[in-house]
Amino acid sequence: MATAAVLALTTTVGAADPPAPAAPPRPDLSRRAAEVDAYRNLAESVMGVHLTADTTVRNYVARSDAIATALDTCIKGARFGPPRQYGDGSCEVDATLSLTDVITALKKSATTGTPPPDLAALERRATTEPEVTATGMGVADPAAEADAARVVWPGGTPVPPWQVFQADPQAVANARRVAQVTAARNLFEQVCGLRVSATTTARQFVTRSDHLRTATAGVLRGYGVAAVAYRPDGTVAVRLEMTVAQAVAALKQADPADAAKFDAISPQTAHRILRAVGTASVAANRPDANGDPPSP
Repeated sequence: MATAAVLALTTTVGAADPPAPAAPPRPDLSRRAAEVDAYRNLAESVMGVHLTADTTVRNYVARSDAIATALDTCIKGARFGPPRQYGDGSCEVDATLSLTDVITALKKSATTGTPPPDLAALERRATTEPEVTATGMGVADPAAEADAARVVWPGGTPVPPWQVFQADPQAVANARRVAQVTAARNLFEQVCGLRVSATTTARQFVTRSDHLRTATAGVLRGYGVAAVAYRPDGTVAVRLEMTVAQAVAALKQADPADAAKFDAISPQTAHRILRAVGTASVAANRPDANGDPPSP
């Protein structure tokens, strides 16, 4: 989820005077939240994100589907475009990062003993994708936004792309993050596979129980967000893409002892695009009264 910005509003009420209008939200705070979210998205694409996922199915019904991601790295040199301030108090910011600058910084850090990621894979990626771009989203504090009676921010765009939902922008941000994480899981399963365990019990030719579980864990890097769609059915869809060459680099790093078997991949195959889509419901991701994500 995008980091939530906290806004402070001050209202002065006189004894005989009507309440003064609430101060408008501060666009700089939601912009900062959007920048931090963009930093995170850039880091996940370039440095990789550690992903674990577990799905349980009983009698053909999904009983649980859990995905967790983790990231702890340093990133610098990102350039931000002009913020897009919307009338609902939210903000989007596009960020660009030069892979050449990243590679130079990683080579310097390698001399200090810091283990770098697969530099060869980054250098190959830089030949076709010299810059990585990502979009971050930030929202105003829900309570502050309500107090401000949804004041249109100075210079703000009245209609954001997710206006079709007529929903709290924080719910949209939550859903967009969930959709992206789900797409990352789906892409990781394409690239690295997953462990499947299953048990079926049948008596007198009748299925009594059928239990299925899948699990996967590892680091995914090299992907990019190709598209984000806000659907009329109340869901957000995110499509991630990466080349076969980037997938191979991830596989080689995950299993160096078995890396040679990928050397025979043709250039035509290496440039093929792998795609995965994740979706999430905006309604299911509405924050609680404190602005926190919904409890599972």
